[in-house]
Amino acid sequence: MPGRIGSRCPATGTAITAHVGPEGVGEVQPTGAVVSLVPALDPADIRGSTGDRQHLFASPEAAAGWLAEHPHGTVVPVAEAFLAMTRAFGRAGWAPAHARPGQAR
Repeated sequence: MPGRIGSRCPATGTAITAHVGPEGVGEVQPTGAVVSLVPALDPADIRGSTGDRQHLFASPEAAAGWLAEHPHGTVVPVAEAFLAMTRAFGRAGWAPAHARPGQAR
């Protein structure tokens, strides 16, 4: 089911929106928005790899302060973060609601 993700950049206060659905990420505003990621010690620990360490930033430059505070972190475009989370859910055994039994994920 398609949806919209909305947040404010913690560094600049800029409103960020991303339209997402089963096919992936559609329009993102601002177009250069990125998501912060920190690798989890346990790949199945989805909450441990997101939680309070995952933020939407208006741009890579806006994320510079967060990166300085989180040397093991990275920032990636919104579409790449969405794909990484989809893969993490798959590793945890969660199938998308639109997947049929036996369908590749």
